Order: sequence, then structure tokens, then C-alpha cells
Amino acid sequence: MLATGSQAAAESLSTPNTPDSIKALIKICEPPGSGLPPGEEPQNCYTRLLHEILRTQGPTIAMLTLYQLADASTGFGNFCHVAAHHLSEAMYARVGNVSEAMALCQEGCAYACQHAVLTAYLRQLPQEASPALARLCPKDQLGDGRTYWQCAHGVGHGLAHHFSDVQQALTACKEFSLPLGRKFCALGVFMERSFEIVKTQTPPSDPRHHLNLCAAVEPHLRSDCYYYFIALVSWASGGSVPAMFAACETLSSETKPGCYRGIGRALVAQYVEREDELIRLCRSKQEAYAADCLLGFASNLATARGLDRGFAFCAKLSEEARMRCSKDLGVAIQLRSATKDRIAAECQKARESLYIRACVDVKLNAGEPSLRTP
Repeated sequence: MLATGSQAAAESLSTPNTPDSIKALIKICEPPGSGLPPGEEPQNCYTRLLHEILRTQGPTIAMLTLYQLADASTGFGNFCHVAAHHLSEAMYARVGNVSEAMALCQEGCAYACQHAVLTAYLRQLPQEASPALARLCPKDQLGDGRTYWQCAHGVGHGLAHHFSDVQQALTACKEFSLPLGRKFCALGVFMERSFEIVKTQTPPSDPRHHLNLCAAVEPHLRSDCYYYFIALVSWASGGSVPAMFAACETLSSETKPGCYRGIGRALVAQYVEREDELIRLCRSKQEAYAADCLLGFASNLATARGLDRGFAFCAKLSEEARMRCSKDLGVAIQLRSATKDRIAAECQKARESLYIRACVDVKLNAGEPSLRTP
């Protein structure tokens, strides 16, 4: 249960939520000076509070509160995607209808609501039922493409549960008519499957065992598969970083960049406060792929700790790598921001005009490695 003050604040909300109500919630979970009770973290506080709002005020107010908090609190915004995932799954269970639940989702928090609802829906869909992807992600969502692509990504997460076989899930992804739709769906399959392996299986004796799945998928999907699955080598080897580098070295030149980016992604949690060590580590291996390792770290650092941290890390890289890094973060911004003004404002965090322009001007392309989601 929430503390008495948190519960009272949750129950005091009414629709529409007022700025004062949102400020009150921020004050509870991010109190000035005094700090939170022992063992309490802002993320846990917000999560419990939002679930209390869902219970007492209903799905509509809970979701509105989530998005208003994301706009009002930088601290909440840094873990908004994770918080939205948890709340949206609970919201869908409460609503019980995928269309109604999706109608409560907004673009904020990197489309986490859509991802969570679609995953939950497809997870519980009977195996004999055929997912109606055209209905889940209708083409009238196309617009600038973002909602459609993110919907496809959420479907990919769900298909990884609906089908016991990855190849079946990837085949279903082909129902998306646009290349980016198919790509984002496949990324969702790989991402979710890698999570499920860790949660449901015991580590194999051969750390590279699960990479065999990537070798079996279509050639144009292998690099994306290795990006997510290389972390399983670390898991299976008891956290061995050298084992990941050694595994990447066994791959073809076409798939090594994606694998090395995956190493950077996998090392964010371990090196989030040791960036200089991470830079030395990435550069200590094959020089040709050092930038890929660094860029994988940068993209996921920006997701975990905010764009300011991401761009600050980019600034530590060589000029060429920093340019690529700025473009990667520009792609991430475009995928999550619907307006040109918002994109331009976020890209200002690159600080120098050359890199700001690279961030703003980057084009979304289905073949770009930076389109891989964290």
C-alpha cells in the first residue's frame, strides 16, 4: 500500500488533472531536501502511486496522470518508458478490450503504452487464433509513420509470446506492408525473445548456444538479432565481457557491427557511471568495430539516463563517431517526438551547431542500425 500521504494525493485527483495536483505528486516522490523513506526510490514511489490512481480513479485518469508527470518532471521522464509499461499492462487488464486500451495510449514515454497493451493482448490470444495485424495497426495510423512503426514494434513483442517459434513470429511480421513496419516488428520479436530466455531458461553450457537462432533467420535480419542476443552470451557465461567480444569475432563482417552495438547496449547498466572505462574497453578490441560498441552504449545511455547524458557521451568520441552518435540520437528523437519544434528543441542538447544539424536532419531508413530500439 501507499503511504497515507501518497494515497490521499492519489485519491484527490480528479479529471482534468490540474497542474497543482501534478506538482503535489512530484513533491511526494521527489521531495526537496528531506528525501524519501529508507528503501524508497522515485521510480518505485511513482509506480505505486500510479497504480493506486488506477485502482481508485480508473484507467483514464491514471494514464492522463502518467503523461502529465512525464511532461512536468525530468526525473520521472528518465524512467517513464518502464513505468508506462507496468501501468499500461495493468490498465489493459482492467479495461479488458484492446481497442479501448489503445485509445488511452498517447505518444509519450516512447510509446510504451502501445507496446505493453499489444504484448499483453497477443500473449493471451489463443494459439489457434490468427492475429489481425491490420486491425491492430491500421494504415490510418500512417501519418508521419511513428505511431504505425511503434505499433508494429509492440506487435513484435506480442508475437514472440503468441508463437512458440521465433520463425513463425517473424513470418507474421511480414504482414506489415511497409519495410519499417516489418523491421520494427522483427526487432520487437528479437527483443522480447531475449528477455524471455533469461526469465524462463537456465544458462546453457555453451555461452554461444542462443546465437544459433540468429544464424537461422533470414540474412537481412541477422545483424538485428545479434544486437539483442549477444547479451545472452554474457548471461550464459556469468557476466563475461570477453566472451561477448569473442562471440562477435566469430561472425561475418556484415553482422559484426550489429553484434558490437549489442555489446555496447549490454554494458550500459554495468558502466553507466564508468564511461571512460567503457570507452577504453570498446577501443581495446577490434578498432574497426570500436565505434559500433560506443554507439550502442550511447543510444541506450540516452534512454536510461536522458538525452543530456547521451549527447555528453557523444562529445567524448572522435569527430566521426560523434557525428554518427548525433545522428543516432536524432533518430531516437524522431521516433519519439511528433513535432518538428520538439525535435529541434531536443537536438539542441547536442550543443554545437554541426552536431545539432546532424541530429535534426537525419532521415529514417529501414536499413539504419540506429533504428534498433533499446
